[in-house]
Amino acid sequence: PDSGKGDHDQVNHLPSAATEDYLKAVLESANLTGKTIVPMGKLAERLKVTPGTVSVMVKRLAADGLINYQARIGCSLTEKGRIIALRTIRRHRVLETFLVETLGMDWSSVHEEAERMEHGTSDEVIDRLWEFLGSPLTDPHGSRIPDKELNMLQGGKDVRLSEMADNSEGILSRMSDRSPGLLTVLQEKNLIPGTAFRLTRQDEAGTVCLESGGRVLTLAAEVASSLWACLK
Repeated sequence: PDSGKGDHDQVNHLPSAATEDYLKAVLESANLTGKTIVPMGKLAERLKVTPGTVSVMVKRLAADGLINYQARIGCSLTEKGRIIALRTIRRHRVLETFLVETLGMDWSSVHEEAERMEHGTSDEVIDRLWEFLGSPLTDPHGSRIPDKELNMLQGGKDVRLSEMADNSEGILSRMSDRSPGLLTVLQEKNLIPGTAFRLTRQDEAGTVCLESGGRVLTLAAEVASSLWACLK
């Protein structure tokens, strides 16, 4: 997508941590569903706050020109809002990569640490870290890192494991990093980006059975819906 480079200088104030969190949540929610407009209830669920709290903050962000708000429908990002969201996502994912690859931290626990650090780290420092790391395209969980111009380079088409057909083969491409419990489960099962597998079956409850590296693994529906793979 267009990076909105021409608008970068227009976003010249330092947004608050809450503003960055909301804008990032809108963009990530939209990316998950493939829809531009995010319902207020879904946003509240993602941010773990009440619908009333979301309503107040979204209206404030709309007044600041960062969000388009449609009553009883939802909200979407303006170009200015999208730039801030992409900057925040870039900081978060570069920090996660640095914590894992340079400091040797456990990849299942760096999400919350990066959440705390992303609001207080300048874009200049992030750019230096990104170059130091070798300009990585993805973070430790397989999610794409926006480049310096905030372009989100697209990889191959991937699908949720919960949407794959029985007896189909794939390579694990990315996973949600929002649940430390989920990441711990994946680490215990050695399911990381790049893992090849065959999905043998999925039952009516959504439980998925995989074969990978001579192992037979069973994943609950909640786990399967939080993983994406590129089909072979």
